[in-house]
Amino acid sequence: SSSSSSSSVAAVVSGGSAGSGAASRPAVGDVLMYDADGGRGVEAAPAPAPTTKTTTTPVQPPPPPPPSAPVAERVVVAPPRVEEQPKCREKLNIVMVASECAPFSKTGGLGDVMQSLPKALAARGHRVMVVVPRYKEYEGVFDTGVRVNFNVLGGSTEVGYFHSYRDGVDYVFVDHGAYHHVRDSIYSGDRSAATFRNSMLCQAALEAVWQVPCGGFPYGDENLIFVANDWHAS
Repeated sequence: SSSSSSSSVAAVVSGGSAGSGAASRPAVGDVLMYDADGGRGVEAAPAPAPTTKTTTTPVQPPPPPPPSAPVAERVVVAPPRVEEQPKCREKLNIVMVASECAPFSKTGGLGDVMQSLPKALAARGHRVMVVVPRYKEYEGVFDTGVRVNFNVLGGSTEVGYFHSYRDGVDYVFVDHGAYHHVRDSIYSGDRSAATFRNSMLCQAALEAVWQVPCGGFPYGDENLIFVANDWHAS
């Protein structure tokens, strides 16, 4: 049908040739405008492709964890350090003689010294013997079965030896009735009685290193030192 001169028809080129020259040939996708009588009009630009608007939603970080209850700090208490006593280069046989030795017998400071000093010497590597009277029965003290006769103040006197090993020290007890008699007051009696007891103690101490087999064998006289404490043993 006929239409007004201003009417036109749009056609989209999909391929093939149109027109006579290569220069006037439209490209694929061009939009051609035709008037009513078939004449080619003004070329129109291709319609823009529809765009899709993308909306990005920001990712929220996860909420922080709830605060936990405070944990009590574990305190490790180290055991007390025990310093080892240095050993002496020269090992000695030490015999300490006294009229008292704690905890067996004690009236004052001498008994305390005789309790602590021998242990300290033993800790330094020495072989230590303590010789004291046996005033009474003591727990953990055993009869060695050794009996020796001494000339005490002009008379023959037999004494026995008892033994106990503790804290690295050999404790040798001189046994005689004169010591049992003063068990509740070890320095009681007149001077002659005290002299008899002290003289007997000194002689028994001198022979103890040969007569008493402490640890299976006697001390002997090699590297031997006697320590006489107070006038009772001098």
